[in-house]
Amino acid sequence: MKLTAICLAVILFSCRSLVTTYEDVESAIYYEDASQESAEFNDTLKVMTWNIRFGAGRIPFFGDSCGDRVLMTQAETEGYLNSIVDYINSTEPDILLLQEVDISSKRSAYVNQLQYILDRTHLNYGAYASMWNAEIIPSDGLGKVDAGNAILSRWKITDAERIQLPLRTDQDDLTQYFYLRRNILKAKIALDEENEIYAVNIHATAFATDDTKQKHITKYKEVLDDIVLLGATFVTGGDFNSIPPGADSTDFCKEDICSGESFHTDVDGGPHKEGSYFENFAGEPDLIQKLYDYHTAINLDRDYAVEMENRIKSSLAAAQAKLGTSREADDKKAEVEALTAISQLGYEQGKLAEIKSRQKMEETAKETARKQGPAAQYPTQPTPPPDPKAEDWAEKNEWFGKDNAMTYTAFDLHRKLTEEEGY
Repeated sequence: MKLTAICLAVILFSCRSLVTTYEDVESAIYYEDASQESAEFNDTLKVMTWNIRFGAGRIPFFGDSCGDRVLMTQAETEGYLNSIVDYINSTEPDILLLQEVDISSKRSAYVNQLQYILDRTHLNYGAYASMWNAEIIPSDGLGKVDAGNAILSRWKITDAERIQLPLRTDQDDLTQYFYLRRNILKAKIALDEENEIYAVNIHATAFATDDTKQKHITKYKEVLDDIVLLGATFVTGGDFNSIPPGADSTDFCKEDICSGESFHTDVDGGPHKEGSYFENFAGEPDLIQKLYDYHTAINLDRDYAVEMENRIKSSLAAAQAKLGTSREADDKKAEVEALTAISQLGYEQGKLAEIKSRQKMEETAKETARKQGPAAQYPTQPTPPPDPKAEDWAEKNEWFGKDNAMTYTAFDLHRKLTEEEGY
């Protein structure tokens, strides 16, 4: 009891803050590989984004995979990091955007994962922005944490900024204090003497039940728009924790349910599992649609399908080889791992088939339109003029078109009045 009181006093009266807080914009932290490789820009770029889950692989950690693990050994951490390094080296990206990178965390044996990856790959420079930096997390034995976003590059990184994202508002004050402080990491990369590019990395909220995610994506788009206004070029990616526009489902509570949990028991369909439900606010299912409006340098679907197909082929060959070797050695653990990998690749083959099918439909539609001739042969009805009453109402309600939540609600009420109640 006396020892507990002393420990509590140390926490309460220490001059050092338990949690690092941040300004709206701060300089990021720079890293370099000790032995750098020369790199020349050849007019093409390969960019990769990857949430590496603090090097935990498929370990069933508490909080995100129905597990109870909290800490890894150094051997485990470095083992998973070596697999990550191997894939990076086989893929050879020029710019790498990482999320959930541990720098000095008890859960990953205090391994500086950013430096570890830099020292073992062809990438020479790094920038880091912490999203969770606490001397101690007083729950589940998690202890000290320093984790965040990183940008790695063949070429020198400058002007790297950590841009703070809004905190969740659906938490009590104590939980919010010790919780993640998510951010956007923006940096400038000099490809050569004539060409430079911005790289932008985001990790948006996953478990918020309020409109925090909307605020994160809105801020992210503001950052990208500012770059566009400069007339500059950017590459961007990250973990949006969002579903793609037009997704056929917005509720994955049943798929993600853990033993002992219960969802959808209330009259209104709740409760929902945090991070598995995507209708927490009006417009959430199509939240990232606005990000598709930028001019892209590549056909994303086509290039992604080719990359995905090549990756599946190589990974399947490796998994089948591992399966054969494990059976010869009667290694049951390795056999299960190989079968799990083959099963996952089968699922990815199904997704690839969907992408190819959509591409074929789009090509067929374009060919049909080409054969039918210019669209001018099929005149469309002129757009009716706006209703003066609607314009007058919009002018009086200044929030319309600016506050997304209220605007979507207004549209929904209008639809119900006109379509369902006959007004």
